[in-house]
Amino acid sequence: MPNEMEIAIEAYVNDRTPENLSGIDQAIVASEFHVPVFADVKDLGSGRHDIPVVCIRTERGTGAIPAFTTVEQLLSWKPSGAKYATLAGRSLLAMAEQMPEIDEIAINPAGVPQGTIPRTEFGRLISLT
Repeated sequence: MPNEMEIAIEAYVNDRTPENLSGIDQAIVASEFHVPVFADVKDLGSGRHDIPVVCIRTERGTGAIPAFTTVEQLLSWKPSGAKYATLAGRSLLAMAEQMPEIDEIAINPAGVPQGTIPRTEFGRLISLT
C-alpha cells in the first residue's frame, strides 16, 4: 500500500499541476525516509546523533544520499539487506544540506516511484511549515 510520499509523487507524475507539486513538497518534510548507514548510529546526547549515511554517485556523477519511502524499496535496491536509520524528511534535508559533497537526495533510486531532491531545494523545503 503506498504511503503519503508515494501518493504525492504519483499524483504529480499523473498531473503536473502546481497543487500536486506543492503536495510533494509537503510530503517530503512530513514523511519519514529509510536511509542506509554503513555503521551504527551513535547518540551524541542533547537530541543529536551521528548518522553515518551511505552516499552514492548517480549516473550523472553527482553525490547523493539514497533515501527510501519503505523498507521494501530499500530491499529492492539492496536485496541482501542493509543497516538503515529512519529519518524525518526535514531532518534528512538538514543533514544533507550540511554535507557539501551531496548534490541531491535520491528517492527510491532502484524503484518506482522515484525522484531526486536537488541541493538547491534543501533550504526551501526545510523552511516549509
